[in-house]
Amino acid sequence: MRLKLVLYPALHLLARWRQPRLAARLLSFCIEPLPGHRPAQQGRARFRVLALNLNKPGFLEDIEESLLTDDAFEVVCWPNYALKACASALLAPQLNNKRYASDDPRIEGSKLAYRQFLSAMWKHLRSIRKIDAVISANFGYFAQREFGAALKENGTPLVVLHKENVKSPARVEYWRPIYRTRGAFEGSRILVYNATERDLQADTGVADR
Repeated sequence: MRLKLVLYPALHLLARWRQPRLAARLLSFCIEPLPGHRPAQQGRARFRVLALNLNKPGFLEDIEESLLTDDAFEVVCWPNYALKACASALLAPQLNNKRYASDDPRIEGSKLAYRQFLSAMWKHLRSIRKIDAVISANFGYFAQREFGAALKENGTPLVVLHKENVKSPARVEYWRPIYRTRGAFEGSRILVYNATERDLQADTGVADR
């Protein structure tokens, strides 16, 4: 908690002042192994994966089952609020997890500014720390939407292990308009557990099949 009291405002100000190099340097000090898991033996891991959203129930279990059974992968993390701190300085306040699509030039301009900052920050960060991929727990987190595009610009995949997959027919219809207002996913892949979630995302334009 004490770290957040310092780190959150620091990242907010660095984003506001357009200082991606300093933000990258600060975040590089915050990257650490996945809590409760020892890194792979020296020289064994070929891929280092940065995990976001470790506070989301079920996501850590997916990581354990899909990546930590293989010594080829090392999973690291940074504070869950890191991107939100940057987003709070640059993204329009009207944007949230349920509404991200917009045709307002000012809102779109804030997205572009945020994406450019993240792209520059990530470029600097990768010159400090080797990271091969990023994983997230949901495609719709507003602070991560431009991050997926920024990662792609730098050749880093963002893969979502989408944790909300159980939906009744009524829940599908509830989420359908919300998915449409979230807009298209800018990352590399979305992994889902069933055809219901896959079809919902494809039908609403979140991602292609």
